[in-house]
Amino acid sequence: MAQFLDIPSSDLSLQPGPLLEPPPAEALPFPDLKRHPAVQEAAAAVDEIRARERALARSYFPRFHLQGTTYARGTGFRNDGATGGGLAGLGPNIQNWAFGMTVTFPLFDLPSLRARREIEAHRERAQAALQAQILRDLQAQEEKAAATLEGARLIADNMPFRLEAARAAEQQAAARYKAGLGNIVEVAEAERLLTQSEIDDSLARLNIWRAMLAVSSAEGDLAPFLQKAGR
Repeated sequence: MAQFLDIPSSDLSLQPGPLLEPPPAEALPFPDLKRHPAVQEAAAAVDEIRARERALARSYFPRFHLQGTTYARGTGFRNDGATGGGLAGLGPNIQNWAFGMTVTFPLFDLPSLRARREIEAHRERAQAALQAQILRDLQAQEEKAAATLEGARLIADNMPFRLEAARAAEQQAAARYKAGLGNIVEVAEAERLLTQSEIDDSLARLNIWRAMLAVSSAEGDLAPFLQKAGR
């Protein structure tokens, strides 16, 4: 975390919060994977290609351009050939205007436009196949994460029984040692098994949180997990 945030590790402190406790038993919601950011990105790429196809399909249509202009000039000559005074023609006293229309038709561009449209059609099919592949991969990740979550919950449910059995075995070994019926090796082994069971119990609870995070990550939305982890 310090590496990602580019800060000294001494500035960080551990706050486990609810992660050391069993997570809630209710299942995380399973949203529509079509709303996953990766799927939406692929869908946007398909829409972009389709937009280029539509633009190419309209490129062969005739184009009409309306043109117009207006202008004025200054002159001292009149229609009858007479001239004005010395200041005549300094201002624009003769106005005129023009209006027209131009039609263009890309007759010789048809072969190239057909080739470009065919290229875009192949790109669209390739991108649509990629989008479908991304969706299938996400579905597989979601199912795998959900199965891992279910397995982690089953393991965590069995850990209290293992922990209780390890505690009973440790107490029995200590009692046998105090009564002179056992040796210190048996006590040490029982304590080792008890410590290992306590570690496994904590890891089992933590693995449920990890599996829940994997489910949220596969669905592309970490909000449900963060809400439960930050309660």
